[in-house]
Amino acid sequence: MFGHKSKSFCFFLFLGGSFLSCDLWAVSPSLCVSVLRGRLQRDPEIVDYYLHKNPKAFERFLDHERQVALDLLLKNVEKNGAVAAASSRAEPDYGYHWRRDGALIYRALWRETKDESLIRKYIAADLEMLQQASPGKAKFNLDLTPYAGIWAEPQNDGPALDLLLLSEYAHFLLNRAQVGDAGYVYNHLYTSNPRSPQLITYQAEYIMNFFDQANDVEPWEEGWGRHFYNAKVQIQSLTEAANLADFLWDSVAAEQYRKVAFEIQRFLQKEHWDENRKIYRSTVHHPENIYRPGEYDWRKNKTELDIEVLLAYLHTDSRVDDSRLLSTFFELRKAARAEYLLNRTEQRFKYALSMGRYPGDMWDGVNRTGGNPWFISTFAAAEMFFKLVENYKESKALVVDRLNHDFFVELISAFAPEKAELLSQLQIELHPYEMKQSEELYLILLNALKKAGDEQLMLGLSHTSPDGRIDEQFNGFHGYMQGAQNLSWSYTALLTALRAREKLLD
Repeated sequence: MFGHKSKSFCFFLFLGGSFLSCDLWAVSPSLCVSVLRGRLQRDPEIVDYYLHKNPKAFERFLDHERQVALDLLLKNVEKNGAVAAASSRAEPDYGYHWRRDGALIYRALWRETKDESLIRKYIAADLEMLQQASPGKAKFNLDLTPYAGIWAEPQNDGPALDLLLLSEYAHFLLNRAQVGDAGYVYNHLYTSNPRSPQLITYQAEYIMNFFDQANDVEPWEEGWGRHFYNAKVQIQSLTEAANLADFLWDSVAAEQYRKVAFEIQRFLQKEHWDENRKIYRSTVHHPENIYRPGEYDWRKNKTELDIEVLLAYLHTDSRVDDSRLLSTFFELRKAARAEYLLNRTEQRFKYALSMGRYPGDMWDGVNRTGGNPWFISTFAAAEMFFKLVENYKESKALVVDRLNHDFFVELISAFAPEKAELLSQLQIELHPYEMKQSEELYLILLNALKKAGDEQLMLGLSHTSPDGRIDEQFNGFHGYMQGAQNLSWSYTALLTALRAREKLLD
């Protein structure tokens, strides 16, 4: 681990135009990494050194960043179980608990720490909030009382993400089967008694009643309609709730959950896929006359191309080797390259790009002067690359078809340009080409995906502060951070990306 001191480890920094060997590590690992962070954004040689010439140093660096992100994230967790979206209390004021963010953050913390005292504190807070407001209520004060001001609601991704976390913990307890575990599940999480619903059954019922409403709000809290992200997390949450119901011999509930999940899935595939543009549309069925006079109408800038599609796959542990997702992501990369000057002037990376939320985004973190790359989006791209490697290793094959072909051609052109022609010449219009794991091209593409993930990680980390702080955005022109400080979701995105990478090293 990077957090362990090693007097024998010799740390190299690029200072004053040359590499210097210094034993800063033995003196202060934090100082050593702080100096490194300060140079990453300006010196291509350091990026090349860590990514390509000293993999052991790169591993130590990532281990250190993982611990820093975890420590800073835990500072945003309140004693009562609430978690502040960020440390900013003005311009912007993010001193609130969002149910979406809370579920994502605690799920990452649970997987990272397996700290039951932490998750049970969250469950107690969750119950207190749901006793005061509908599951679709998005925003709470840090004392767990509902936010009383006007807000873009309902947000029905919150209860679905909460279901995913609670179902995962319930399965953990039931499989462990220690004294009191089953009792905790029945008393706090799940019951088949409709007169006494618990957290899981109550929120599953809510989703089944409101999943098809066109007044739902998407993760960015800017617009109403039916959203890809919300649908995807609802499908998975009901599926997981059904699996839990089966485990607990509640076959009636399991059948109901699966029936609604299937209905949402059918709608998603029919309404959200745009065959002409080869993308998943992020939002459909916009309601009319819902915006008040003078209110920001995000439909004027929205192109329906949104990183929320990728986030939906990642937040549901779905396979990411879906050709429609890769086609959508390819278009997101094109948009990010055009949108941010930073991507057109970047010289340090062969392939990685700074990723934003969607083309036409206007939110700068305080006002609507123009959008920027987000750490959430940039780290999400890294996580996708690592999970692609995992998916293809599991399949022992890689299929190239008309939808993902451009994605793979761009990838291989960056890391193995001498092999790009082989991929370009594949005849895949009528029949997809399946590469077996024994083929050279298969190995080259998997290696390229791993390198792409490492580049994305290094790109994002190079825009953080010397003390490891990660905010909401980094400016699309000069690269310095802005927006909400210490954004909890940013740390969560880094932790989940590093966890996906770790699986490849096991």
